Amino acid sequence: MTDVRRPRVGVVSCYFPLFDAQMPAGFRQEREAVARGYADLLRRDFDVVDAGMLGSEADGDRANATLREARPEVVV
Repeated sequence: MTDVRRPRVGVVSCYFPLFDAQMPAGFRQEREAVARGYADLLRRDFDVVDAGMLGSEADGDRANATLREARPEVVV
């Protein structure tokens, strides 16, 4: 029997800290939980590479390195 590799999906979510002052307490944590929920849903059928939440240029650099190393077939 041949092992079939599940497709690899990269997950990236964005957050704009510019709005922190206007949003209610806990808003960022809520958005992070939603992003984790999407990644968990995708894990049902795919190998997921979670590049994390991007809120800064440094986050983007880190996500770029993570995704380049993992080489997913698609990024959502």
